[in-house]
Amino acid sequence: MIICEHRFNREDPESPGYSMLEVDYYAWTPETPETQDAQSHRLTLRKNLKTEEFEFLRVYPSNTIILTPTGTKRSAARVIAFKTKDFNEALNWGNKEWNRHHKTPDYERAPDTACPHTGKVATGCPGSQRDAC
Repeated sequence: MIICEHRFNREDPESPGYSMLEVDYYAWTPETPETQDAQSHRLTLRKNLKTEEFEFLRVYPSNTIILTPTGTKRSAARVIAFKTKDFNEALNWGNKEWNRHHKTPDYERAPDTACPHTGKVATGCPGSQRDAC
């Protein structure tokens, strides 16, 4: 999928400081030998408009207990898994994470790419309505 970074600049009135646009990379994680101890979750890309960072959230069912790096347990519905100001770096991380959980010997999805803003653009890209974003 082609994703336009400029579409993340509109603020969500229900979550001030964050983008209205969120892109789900996957809705669940299958149980594999590599992930059998991990909780199933959804992976979502959004933008923190205050820090200008793109964030990947692991969104767990609301009753999930998360083990933190310090070994303590806490209940959490959303955990920031990765953040960066570099949009291409964010897309690359998301593509790798999708492959880690969902790639199979007989299926590999096309990686998400950044919108070029001219020519073949992402749906809703401001560049498709004017000369430059």
